[in-house]
Amino acid sequence: MDFVLRFFEGMYGNSISASFTTFIAIYFVLALIGLRSNSSFLKHLSSMATGVLTTLGILGTFTGIFFGLLDFNVATITKSVPSLLEGLKVAFGTSILGLLTALSFKIVRPLIAPVSANEADAENEVLEAL
Repeated sequence: MDFVLRFFEGMYGNSISASFTTFIAIYFVLALIGLRSNSSFLKHLSSMATGVLTTLGILGTFTGIFFGLLDFNVATITKSVPSLLEGLKVAFGTSILGLLTALSFKIVRPLIAPVSANEADAENEVLEAL
């Protein structure tokens, strides 16, 4: 449990990481809501969720590396390392969060999404054929 708390403290440790974390969390929740919603917008968000969540994590990775390298100066490596490490925390944290939410959505989707009539008919046909 301590690891989870440390993870979220790290994810909200700076504004870049906090922005990505918040955006990924909001998208994840909206995608889950979209599984049961009648809103075409939310259903569309749900249909793209795994790809978008993964992409947001990767975007956070490159953003974190970019900001870590932005102030990096090889002439003053000792002074440059803290900002580089801060950028790498953003990079790894957003990658983990993006992949974790995408994987969670893939696992939870069949449990939450209602079975459509076409899917139920197809399942019944398969069972009858067996």
